[in-house]
Amino acid sequence: MIEPKGYMVEIFKGIQGEGPWVGESQIFLRFAGCNLSCKYCDTGYALHVPVQYKVDDDKNYNNPATLTEIMDIIRGYGSSSTTVSLTGGEPLLQDDYLKILLPVLKREGYRVYLETNATLPKQLAKILQWVDIVSADIKLPGFTGKDDIPKEHREFLHIAREKNLFVKVVVTDETVLDEISVAVDIIKDVDVNIPLVIQPDIKMGSIERLLKFYEYARTGLPNVRLIPQIHKLMGWK
Repeated sequence: MIEPKGYMVEIFKGIQGEGPWVGESQIFLRFAGCNLSCKYCDTGYALHVPVQYKVDDDKNYNNPATLTEIMDIIRGYGSSSTTVSLTGGEPLLQDDYLKILLPVLKREGYRVYLETNATLPKQLAKILQWVDIVSADIKLPGFTGKDDIPKEHREFLHIAREKNLFVKVVVTDETVLDEISVAVDIIKDVDVNIPLVIQPDIKMGSIERLLKFYEYARTGLPNVRLIPQIHKLMGWK
């Protein structure tokens, strides 16, 4: 039997810097490749598959990565981190590989945290049984230049809501209230109780604009939080 392989950008142990689990120690698997090209992407280096992927910034391994190799790296971090964060790029592009990797992680006692652009509902359905937490980014038109993503987001959230799900929306000084309205409506159409995290870009300068977004979202949703990227503010990876 041929061992399945995945395409990685980097693997490292760090602190979750976004959303409700901010401050938690996690093991990050950054998968290569993405189906979007967002204007303000902060991980543009993950859009393409590198010849080698990095582990803790001081070791290099050849792509593709075998299951055995990745599990050996994860086990090497010891028991202080029991959550594995799948990020990217877009990890769901490698759903066939995740169907092999995630059951192994679950059998060994790890909690699986999926960070995704929430545009691939069919791929999510294939691996959801092994996921514990879903961090779903709603991509505003101002970031992607696309107006047809809300349909995919709704279908995605319908599938993901059986898990511990929250939605994240990144905002900048260029974000307009109509875009926040779209995000709020998507959530309300699926489940009004899904938490929404409004995440200001680190360069956002208008607190008044940010509070306006927050107050508007709170008129339609009961669970809204403002949480910046803590890892960027602290200078963490």
